[in-house]
Amino acid sequence: MHHDWVDGVVREYDDREGFGVIDSLDTPEGCWFHFSMIEVPGHKTLLADQLVRFTFDSEVKQDGFVFRAVQVRPSSRSTNLSCKKSSVHDGRFLTSDLRHPMD
Repeated sequence: MHHDWVDGVVREYDDREGFGVIDSLDTPEGCWFHFSMIEVPGHKTLLADQLVRFTFDSEVKQDGFVFRAVQVRPSSRSTNLSCKKSSVHDGRFLTSDLRHPMD
């Protein structure tokens, strides 16, 4: 099932391998993405903790993830979405008050 654009934070990205994981309130436990899904000119790369907007498919299996990104763009929006340390999974969890400047 394909989902509309949502906000997320890059948890990790391996530039050498060309894939990474995005955390979002809409994708519990993370969303896998491949460099070919990043919509930027030139070298397609993202940084850990970078804010992004993305679309995704659910109910797929990709490297142990249930969610797989279809399109990923660096976010130009200012949002309060953030990753914080926790003892869950890889030590991170997402928080947001979901306010955007345009709201």
